[in-house]
Amino acid sequence: MRYGLILLVAASCHSPNGGSAAGNQTAAVPAIASVAKIETDPVPPSSVPYTKIPADQLTEGVLTLKENGKGILRVYNLQNQEWVAFEPDSVIPDSLKPYSAYPDYQNLVFRVTGIEAEYYDVIVNEETGLIGKIKKNEPTLTFQRWEDHVASVFSVDFDADKNPVKQDTTGLKRAAYHNNVEFFFPVKVKGDWLQVKWDEDTKEKTGWLKWRKGNTLLVYLNYIA
Repeated sequence: MRYGLILLVAASCHSPNGGSAAGNQTAAVPAIASVAKIETDPVPPSSVPYTKIPADQLTEGVLTLKENGKGILRVYNLQNQEWVAFEPDSVIPDSLKPYSAYPDYQNLVFRVTGIEAEYYDVIVNEETGLIGKIKKNEPTLTFQRWEDHVASVFSVDFDADKNPVKQDTTGLKRAAYHNNVEFFFPVKVKGDWLQVKWDEDTKEKTGWLKWRKGNTLLVYLNYIA
């Protein structure tokens, strides 16, 4: 079945507590809206915009919230029709399940699966694989390639047995560190290698580990402490 969209329109005076008045919308799309899905005419299954992609699979890149990004973020369906709009530093609508979302910490991340002339194709729901679109000129978000994104997160975790920290990018010698090291902070990316630093005995130490193998992400990204 093809999925049509029926918008639940927020009240003209938007309450910080999320109060709104619902109704059918046939004119202009409101500034703030939530969305409900209804079934309409049948379409071929291949047209259904669901693409379930493993969480560790690298895509074209990511869209992340700009520092102090304010305003209304608008998400569109594959027909370029506005689907949902919200303030990214407030409560994320239930219909959206981004790659990462911590509104209180100014964190919002969508994986980008395709790049068009005016839009990014993004996974708007990581649980279902639902694909939507976000405009390239969206003022609240910025595009990052994975190598830039990995280097910008708070810290990374990894499988120390399969992917140990090495002294350098030759990968010949392991780096030594205590088991009680709490955080490995990303420093920079060099090809498939990620330099990390950590604190040990009041001293800062560094090492390298593989952050990707082909299109597979080998580290877990921590966006907050």
